[in-house]
Amino acid sequence: AIAACEKERWQVALQLFADMLRLKLQPNVISISSCISASQKAGRWLLALELLQLAELLDIDGNLVTFNAAMAASAQSLRWRH
Repeated sequence: AIAACEKERWQVALQLFADMLRLKLQPNVISISSCISASQKAGRWLLALELLQLAELLDIDGNLVTFNAAMAASAQSLRWRH
């Protein structure tokens, strides 16, 4: 469900993720990667990088999607500074 909301409904994706945490459900690499990607696509680069940090705290090993979205968010942050 989170991945389905990734492109246009990024706030819904993040709310679903927050609900998972509130209900003490264990997020996985797919759910966190989808949220990182959704945040990056919405231009919320700082949130995307904070989610990457949360993945580490939750002991979720990232994958290609996770790190590509985080790198794209980092690139956005550089554009923001210039």
